[in-house]
Amino acid sequence: MPADTLVLREEEEVGTLLVILTGRVTVSIHCSEGKEVILSVLSDGEFLGEISLLGNEPRSASITATDDTEQLLLRRTETFDCLHENPKIVTTLLSSLASRLRRTNRQVESLALLKSYARVAGVLLLLAEDQGITRTMAA
Repeated sequence: MPADTLVLREEEEVGTLLVILTGRVTVSIHCSEGKEVILSVLSDGEFLGEISLLGNEPRSASITATDDTEQLLLRRTETFDCLHENPKIVTTLLSSLASRLRRTNRQVESLALLKSYARVAGVLLLLAEDQGITRTMAA
């Protein structure tokens, strides 16, 4: 899929899991005033759509290709068949969900408890993590 292409739209009712084979996408939400909030940046080997798939609800965010990407799209039945046949994938999925929830908890904590400069620093650190930059690499 070419860069700058809307891959999935927030509120779509699609029960699919998307695996990024190559490239990079942004996960974002849009408010009624047209503002966009980027929730994360995902790349090679990462997946998305699990919230909609597992919760059987519409998409909670939009996905836009930021680079040319290749993706694998699995329907609900294909995904569940794959999970039943490969317990290691279930473990990987749960581990990833736990990491994403931990990240969300840090973001909520930052918004609720930190002063504005510290919040900005926290967001920059999270964006750096999305790009694979660790605190030791940045120092």
